Amino acid sequence: MIRPLTTGDWLVRDILGVDEDHRQVFISIADRLEGKNPYYQEIARVDLDDGAMTILSASDDDHEVAVPGCLSNFSAVSYLFAGGDRAGLQGVAPSGNYFLETITTADKPSRTLLRDRAGRVIATVEEADGAHLPSNWRWPNPVKLIAADGKTDIYGLVFRPSDYDPNRKYPVIDYLYGGPQASYVPKGFDQGDYQDAASLAELGFITLMIDGRGTAQRDRAFHTASYGKVETASNLEDHIAAIKQLASVDASMDTSRVGITGFSAGGYMAASAMLRFPDFYKVGVAASGEQDVRLFWNTWGERYEGYPVGDYYRQQANVTYARQLKGKLLLVHGLLDTAVSPANLFQLEQALIDANKDFDLLVWPRAHHELPSYGKRKQWDYFVDHLAHQLPPHEFLLKTDGDIEDENELTLSTPVNPDSTTRRE
Repeated sequence: MIRPLTTGDWLVRDILGVDEDHRQVFISIADRLEGKNPYYQEIARVDLDDGAMTILSASDDDHEVAVPGCLSNFSAVSYLFAGGDRAGLQGVAPSGNYFLETITTADKPSRTLLRDRAGRVIATVEEADGAHLPSNWRWPNPVKLIAADGKTDIYGLVFRPSDYDPNRKYPVIDYLYGGPQASYVPKGFDQGDYQDAASLAELGFITLMIDGRGTAQRDRAFHTASYGKVETASNLEDHIAAIKQLASVDASMDTSRVGITGFSAGGYMAASAMLRFPDFYKVGVAASGEQDVRLFWNTWGERYEGYPVGDYYRQQANVTYARQLKGKLLLVHGLLDTAVSPANLFQLEQALIDANKDFDLLVWPRAHHELPSYGKRKQWDYFVDHLAHQLPPHEFLLKTDGDIEDENELTLSTPVNPDSTTRRE
């Protein structure tokens, strides 16, 4: 290292691009201003010679500029998993003369602007029109709460049904991820699992998304709080504290009926919640979870749990707590999952069997690391049945975006026989 370019009690989130001709670097920064959501980014330019920093774009919203090959947010990951071009994730022009940013928050439509190197707006490239949303659409509410330690600020979103009545009582669903390498709460409209959370709310639940301590994109102490104890990533005690705080000012939240669900690291954390906090979480759907990081990638487990692997790893393994299950738990997994081995499912299943615990199980013979439409429908049905205590519609036909993409790929890959008189419907 030659010397630091910037100083200050704030984060450099990403290096967006380097202009070697003008000897300048474009960066996104966060948590610079008191009172502003610490996850919301600002765009800045830094001189490589003297370190002088100029703020190019800032407001009370999040300012997002794409980074080549960046996998630091769920929007970029979703784009790449859907077949997007990694090289296309570039928000700063190679010349450094322009950059493209999306300005967004989760409770209003987004807009995308083209700016020059000084931050001046050149053009509005795209602006979302909220008028085309369903007439009964209800925007989620961003919330700022206090963690279980009584002092740390945590942030989240609250989704309510479109026909929400404050005089009614609603079951609560905690929709979480819980991986220490990322933050999960969407910063903008329709990012990440925004639609899934809104869909659960529309079934008659108050759905929460919260980033607790031990997750990324905050200061170092916040992020490393879960190091060596990954079962505390997004800290479930923070989630419980947040739900209780919200319920203290919203009598419509029924904290005697709290469910939890998540996928992958969220599937691990949902199962962990049901086992470690059985008196609070009553119904859980845990999808494709890495139930023990000893059965997961060493590049993830050892990075966040520590090395060498020792007996202390038992504290993160859900098999350790199998005997504590009290509520209704549905475990789901694809048998072709190469991201999270089905061994994670089977070991937890065996531990629950050994503990004589009742639970539900759903496996897909041909599914990978995914939640197919049948699984999504079963997730909805499980909460409607066991948390809302209502009868879900019988064999409701549900298709996800992934199913439609698979059908399109199958159609395109099927050879056409010009002599055939049959037609595919």
